[in-house]
Amino acid sequence: MFIVTIAILIFAMLFVLFPFVSDIKARRDKAVSQSRLTEHQNIALFEEQKGLFAAQLASGELDEQQYHDLNLGAEKLLLANTEATTSLSEENFSGGIWLLPCLLIALPIITITTYYHLGAQQDEVIKELIEEQSDNVSSNQRENLARNIRLNEALEKRVKQTPNNIYYWTLLAQFAISKNDFQRANDYFLTALQIDPQDSFLLAQYAESLFLVDQSKFTERVRLAVDKAYEVDPSNSTVLGLKGIEAYSKGKPAIAAKFWRKAQIGLDPDGSIYGGLQIGIEQAESLVLSSSHTESNDSFSKGIKQIVLTVSLHPSIPVKKNQIVFVAAIRPGDSKMPIAAKKISASRLPATIILSDLDSLMPGQNLSAVEEIQVVARLSSTGSATPQAGDWEAIGEPFALEEYSTEYKLIINSKRL
Repeated sequence: MFIVTIAILIFAMLFVLFPFVSDIKARRDKAVSQSRLTEHQNIALFEEQKGLFAAQLASGELDEQQYHDLNLGAEKLLLANTEATTSLSEENFSGGIWLLPCLLIALPIITITTYYHLGAQQDEVIKELIEEQSDNVSSNQRENLARNIRLNEALEKRVKQTPNNIYYWTLLAQFAISKNDFQRANDYFLTALQIDPQDSFLLAQYAESLFLVDQSKFTERVRLAVDKAYEVDPSNSTVLGLKGIEAYSKGKPAIAAKFWRKAQIGLDPDGSIYGGLQIGIEQAESLVLSSSHTESNDSFSKGIKQIVLTVSLHPSIPVKKNQIVFVAAIRPGDSKMPIAAKKISASRLPATIILSDLDSLMPGQNLSAVEEIQVVARLSSTGSATPQAGDWEAIGEPFALEEYSTEYKLIINSKRL
């Protein structure tokens, strides 16, 4: 960046220098031409005077002494006129030349100063600090802390100069969250929202930080913020997570589980967020299923059937990072559309999985309405829910759901052709 700046400054100096050189050359040529013309005129006048003086001497109007004095005077006048012409030419040639070095000195000073205050020099500093932070994740804690402080200070300084930079306000908010300063983070997100009130990401982050500011309680302002974010983007995982928490806090675990399942869509199954949502889903499902054995006014939980599966992989099967296992309950002989299904990261196997009406894929098609069922577990080779050749799978024997009373085990060990 420094070399590029120097190159641009040199080009700018040449751009300033060229008109001066051209002007000086033009004025010099003009002055020389004018000087030569004046010199010729002075010589012609001198020759004319000498001829006149000679004629007057010949006619007797002048004696020798007078003729000599007049010629001497004419020669002095010619010399004086020639010196005056040369002086004027030099003055025209050098006029304004003093401005050139002043401009050449002022140009880099003004350019660098202006760029520092109005240009992207500070943005380059911030970029370098962010890159250093990314490249030195494994460095010691003291170095990371010092780097974060420098970056935070640079961001705070820059947002005063460019207050409409949403990205910088968001970075400042994330720094505040890392220090558990949720109030300041919320203020930063609010400032960014004033720039773009319909930004779905900012609305979600503002709602989440406000939830933390209010000590993880769904106050009226938190509820309004969450509803606003959900209205703008009902697929945002952060907002869906908050909606699930709200439903769970109101004693609606089934609705909470639905929100959390939607929140898992698109997330890394091996990630901590996905895992945290899964824990919440399993707790909500257990609460719903346990309530199905007692009298309840919640019609959603009545008649719910469940299948408890233990799914594992045969040790000989190779597993890639982020590979997904799909577990489904199907009608015997019909694998096109599962009645209920779940997906789980292969890295979490072996695992106990519960399939119930809460996992139904289509309205009106629940496990509760099916007499006979078959369970399938498949390690997807492509990440698609559609079975593919080369997938490893396990297919259980059909059984009557009413007669089911124990845990079902599936070991993935068969390759799909």
